[in-house]
Amino acid sequence: MSDASQRGRSNQRKGGYHERKNGKKLGELTGFTFQRNLEQRRFADHLGDLLCTDAKFPFVIENKYRSKGNGIPSGAWDQACRTARKTGQWPSVVYQNGRTAPRCRVHLAAIGAAQGGLTSIVGTADLSLEDYAVLALRPIGSR
Repeated sequence: MSDASQRGRSNQRKGGYHERKNGKKLGELTGFTFQRNLEQRRFADHLGDLLCTDAKFPFVIENKYRSKGNGIPSGAWDQACRTARKTGQWPSVVYQNGRTAPRCRVHLAAIGAAQGGLTSIVGTADLSLEDYAVLALRPIGSR
């Protein structure tokens, strides 16, 4: 049995792996460069887990990985919304449960804004990583 500090280091290592993997995939899909936010452990809700080097990227990205489960981890969406309020971007959570494909939760209002329509739509949508990349490339503007 491992102690708590070993489990914590293991979780950080796994989280870093998935952040790099998702950042690389998003970079391939969008043409933007994504970097891990290495300050994330020092400051709560500070800029998100993945940072895009292009200021036009409309989302703040929280990245979550769980070995089990079937949805977004509890508290992840609230964390993304708090961070988005600080940055003026749209919140998003890229999450993966076990060996399933990564999914991305976004505001329906962000989808509405990308379509040139309503930004007062309430609710969220879960997209594939590919659909998320297409949405991010559309002119959405800030919140």
